[in-house]
Amino acid sequence: TVTYTPNQEKATVTYIDDTTGKTITVANLTGAYDTTSSYSPAATIKQLEGQGYEVVSDNYPQGGVVFNQDGTVKNYTITLKHKVETLTPDNDPMGLTLSHKITRTIKYQFANGDQAAPSKIETITFGRTATVDEVTHQVTYSPWKVEGADDFAPVASPKVRDYTPNIQTVGALDNAAENHPNITQTVTYDLDKEKATVSYIDITTGKVLSTDDLTGDFGTASDYDPKAVIDKYESEGYQFVKSDYPANGEVFGQNGVVQHYIIQLKEKTTNYTPDNNPKKLDLTKTVTRTINYVDANGKQMVPSVTQTITFTRNATVNEVTGQVTYTDWQPSGSDSYDAVESPTVKGYTPTQKTVKAENNVSVNSTDQVVNVVYTADKPATPEHKPSGPDKKPVTPEHKPSEPDKKPATPEHKPSEPDKKPATPEHKPSEPNKKPATPEHKPSEP
Repeated sequence: TVTYTPNQEKATVTYIDDTTGKTITVANLTGAYDTTSSYSPAATIKQLEGQGYEVVSDNYPQGGVVFNQDGTVKNYTITLKHKVETLTPDNDPMGLTLSHKITRTIKYQFANGDQAAPSKIETITFGRTATVDEVTHQVTYSPWKVEGADDFAPVASPKVRDYTPNIQTVGALDNAAENHPNITQTVTYDLDKEKATVSYIDITTGKVLSTDDLTGDFGTASDYDPKAVIDKYESEGYQFVKSDYPANGEVFGQNGVVQHYIIQLKEKTTNYTPDNNPKKLDLTKTVTRTINYVDANGKQMVPSVTQTITFTRNATVNEVTGQVTYTDWQPSGSDSYDAVESPTVKGYTPTQKTVKAENNVSVNSTDQVVNVVYTADKPATPEHKPSGPDKKPVTPEHKPSEPDKKPATPEHKPSEPDKKPATPEHKPSEPNKKPATPEHKPSEP
């Protein structure tokens, strides 16, 4: 008797960490051919979820693996990733540091340390989020971000009757970073003295250049002298205009009243011209046209002619700011290049008899170079040109004989061409010699 038993088939279920790409665990399954495995990944998945994982994908058969492929190992993959939780300052069960504050405390007190006015406390708050990996428990923080304004605005010190603070306004603090230390500042109040102010005004811009605060006991005179300040501003380019400050100094004679004085200055300006230009400003510009007279090889035939148009402008310099204001460019004289006749050079002819005039040249025009080229003249033709010995002359009024024909009988018959001809009244030309000039010159053939 031969007994057949089913083959044992195999399958694997691999659990992959999708966050790291590593294998978490592998379940090896076996079973007889044509049976269904009772394996369920649910318990393993639940265990891994308890460790902080969450399922991404799962291709394991819902009813279990069927071993129906003899000799083939079936492979299944369940992918999980690290579960992350984002915490905020408003949702922070772990008690992480997700909020941070910077404070500025301004205290107002008298010289003896007693409080003169309630303190002012200001706060800048920064927040951030945290991401917690539920598997590794690693915490990743976002950068700090300000919640609202990231600065402390200027704070005017409160008024306290009969007292004056040593700081009128606590200055601003801009762009505070999250690691800036807390600030504590104390403003001290002293008993009032009589006061006056002297303000220096730039009437050109309307701005206050500076203000000096004067104090003194009632009934006394201030020794303040504005001359030194005026001298300082004049050295910076200002010009004194007027002042209402008392010539003998301020007398503190009005209890509790602050006297205000104004000294006016203006920004001094200086005008400069091309003839008065110690600052070497750009006040003169020339534009030129150069005419060269050359032969075909570039050799100078006669001296070049250079025409120049000069433009000028004036400038005004602000002695305070240094700003320079220019007038428009204007030509000094004509803004045209005159026409120029090309000079005569014996034996040569120029390409241009006249270089034309050019009008409305501007300060932005470029310098020009004009080349007039002279070409050698051909030899002059004689006034009475004889006919060439190898050409048939035109029959004159008194026709001479032709060299290869029987000559016509002139009024005075010349000799034959191969003999010395008799001298006629009008001698004809010989065939191989320069012909004599007839009374009436024949034209060339």
